Amino acid sequence: MSKTDSVRNLMYCAGQTLKFLFVGLRPSRLAAAATSTTLLATGAIAQVIIVNEVDSQQKIDADVDVTITPTGNVQVANEEGGGVVVSADYSSTFTNNGTISAETESVPLGSISFRSLKATALTFGGDILADGQVIINGTINASATSDIGVSQATGIDFDGAFEGALTIDGEINVEATSDNTIFLVPTSNAEGVSFDDLVAGDITNTGAIKVVALSEQDSALAKGVSINEGSQSTSTIRNDGLISSTASTEVAQATAFGIVFGKNLGGLSSITNSDGNLINNGTVSATANSVRGDAIASVYSVPGDLSGDIANGGTLTGAATASEVAEARGVSVSGDMSGDLSNAGLVSARATGGVEAKAVGV
Repeated sequence: MSKTDSVRNLMYCAGQTLKFLFVGLRPSRLAAAATSTTLLATGAIAQVIIVNEVDSQQKIDADVDVTITPTGNVQVANEEGGGVVVSADYSSTFTNNGTISAETESVPLGSISFRSLKATALTFGGDILADGQVIINGTINASATSDIGVSQATGIDFDGAFEGALTIDGEINVEATSDNTIFLVPTSNAEGVSFDDLVAGDITNTGAIKVVALSEQDSALAKGVSINEGSQSTSTIRNDGLISSTASTEVAQATAFGIVFGKNLGGLSSITNSDGNLINNGTVSATANSVRGDAIASVYSVPGDLSGDIANGGTLTGAATASEVAEARGVSVSGDMSGDLSNAGLVSARATGGVEAKAVGV
């Protein structure tokens, strides 16, 4: 079988018009296909199935079903855009039963590197339409490491509007590490799931989202689920699993959010309102630690108005430890809240600060 055939093996079903694209490389073919590959340029293929290990970015340019089987494993290193990129507006079903991993690491020039690094495992560049579904039963890994510069890591990034459904029953593991910096923004920025536009679909987690941001010489920012600047949310976010966010730094500010609405850079927040609902029957935690600086930990953070409901039947835990100012919050709504707040579980906030400490449950 030729290299082309091993990458693009089309199977036509007898009596049907459906076409399937199987993506899988034999070990002997991995090096030969190390460059990024565009899997779909047209809508001719009805489904993409990734069955084996591939070490190149997988670009999907059409609105088709995508399945990564349990044996499917996409691993990329230092690849702009990340492991799997779906660029089309999407109304199909994307299912990951295997593994998607993206890793970036600075390559020193001499003894240091000034690069800004970003690792994203799975990117949706277009809108997720009302019928679109993203199902994560397998594993998503994103890791960024930098000697000098900004390290950014994101598990799943939705660039466009989100009106479909996201279901997580597997694991999302994200870690960003930075040793030194000369920048005035969070130098280690880690996000589990990031939304950059309108969020009107439903988000359900029964798995685990674990996010870690580490910085030795400057600030660290970790967010489990992030509805970013310019976004509006009318969705329901339901957690029956684990969402864990940890930010640690030796110097400067450490900030951790479990679920956050609005973009936060160095403590600056844009106002983002939410008409959606937050339902937790699992565990959501935010932990921030700063050896020589401030620490902020907030499990739920809405820097604007909230007209939806918050219902907690599980555990919400915020913990902040700092040599200077420490602030921990379970539920934080900066604007007006017109929805209902109910708690049949545990909401915990703990702050330990050398200069000042503030802990607020709700």
